[in-house]
Amino acid sequence: FFRAEQQFEALIDVVAPEIIEKKLKVSPNPFFRVWSAACSSGEEPYTIAMMMKERLSKKYPTAQFQIVGSDINREVLEKAKRGIYKEYSVKNVPSLYMDKYFKKQANGLYALSDDIKRLVKFAPINLYKKEEVRKMANVDVIFCANVLIYFDPPSKERVVSNLYDALNRGGYLFIGYSESLHGVSKAFKLVHLPKCMAYKKE
Repeated sequence: FFRAEQQFEALIDVVAPEIIEKKLKVSPNPFFRVWSAACSSGEEPYTIAMMMKERLSKKYPTAQFQIVGSDINREVLEKAKRGIYKEYSVKNVPSLYMDKYFKKQANGLYALSDDIKRLVKFAPINLYKKEEVRKMANVDVIFCANVLIYFDPPSKERVVSNLYDALNRGGYLFIGYSESLHGVSKAFKLVHLPKCMAYKKE
């Protein structure tokens, strides 16, 4: 939880307001969708859900928020749906969120509240397969950290192209701090945000 904090802060403070305020000009009930691709056991999408609930849903009460977590591994997705975590996983959770959204169990594990679990949907998706990624159309923001390093160059290009197609125009892609799309895709514009960078679909 809260591993890529600079990216999450940029999402909440800059990216989401920019996109939601643009949508509010068109609809009084804007729909804002975030996709945590390769989410493993769910820590990333649940972190985003907690921050959105605390800091965005109050600011934009008429907006509808949806967070989707996906992974190729169905076993870790089942673990994500359960929302039970070891102490190591929650060590970076600020006390505000810890006290409000986690319950320590007798066995030393921590159970995430149903309020947060309800905000995240999980789906098995292979990022390489276009037909599977098509399930994720109309996405405003994608987090896909430390995934591209596992693909060879042609596969990397295909995955990034699939992610690009899933994004709405004006949407953002966040990748790992040590990763880059240099030599992979020219479709995105590199954007400098407070303390981090992201790729924007113009």
